[in-house]
Amino acid sequence: MIACDDDGNHAALVEHNVSLTGLAVDWIHGLVFWTDWGLKTVNVMNLNTKQRKVLFNEDIDSPGAIAVDPSKGLIFWTDWKKETIERASMDGNDRMTIVNSSSSTGIALDIFHERVYWADRNTNTIASIDYNENDRRTILRSSTYIKYPFSLAIFEDKLYWADVYQKGVFVMNKFNGTEVRQLINDVFEPRIVRVYHNAVQPELPNKCNHHSCGDGAICLPKDNSFKNRTGLPYSCVCADGYKTGEEPNTCVLSIVSNVFTTTVPVPVVPIPAVPVPAAPAPVT
Repeated sequence: MIACDDDGNHAALVEHNVSLTGLAVDWIHGLVFWTDWGLKTVNVMNLNTKQRKVLFNEDIDSPGAIAVDPSKGLIFWTDWKKETIERASMDGNDRMTIVNSSSSTGIALDIFHERVYWADRNTNTIASIDYNENDRRTILRSSTYIKYPFSLAIFEDKLYWADVYQKGVFVMNKFNGTEVRQLINDVFEPRIVRVYHNAVQPELPNKCNHHSCGDGAICLPKDNSFKNRTGLPYSCVCADGYKTGEEPNTCVLSIVSNVFTTTVPVPVVPIPAVPVPAAPAPVT
């Protein structure tokens, strides 16, 4: 996995044993989430400290697309073999399945209306559901326009998708599936479509901006529907290579060598949040 800036400067974030299938960036908290098909994991990394954490490695078969909503503290991902779409808090808690029996290949979030969109290659459909597993809708069913949709993107009232078999990128009205047209054709196996615009990544409160979780821990936003035991909108989660210490709010660093293993307690001290401005009004 490689990061690159606008000038073309790049650096490897993860170099070894990676079978990356899905990638999502939290532009507010400086986090990147990804799914690993080979290791069967859902992962997160702090882009500033490069500390990483395996959030999920159980009951995962073939993790695919992943999406993040920093405003709500939620991540969503697909599992091809389980035919599910799952949701969890960004700190790894409150995991739940919101869609069953769907061969979903790509997902996209409408963070303003709190809906998940996905494409199903077996039923030639694009559908949506709200974050709480309610109000499921089929937006478009078409074997003409939907053959092997691999990636989705949302911008304002439009939904875009890349179709591998169609060798193109399509667009439609995200609410009712009208105004369908092909934007790009004759592209060899288009797999990713993205929209870059300020409206897609709005300025939002940073739940971790005024907090310090200490060495060995990553500050991860929490699902807005819940509060952790400190009553704060974030969790201090021990990074990989650390484990929870015996003392409260500590991580223990495990140093492994060919000769010995040692543990060193590292304090994890959450600092109470400073009030931040409210999120901007939804785009309608």
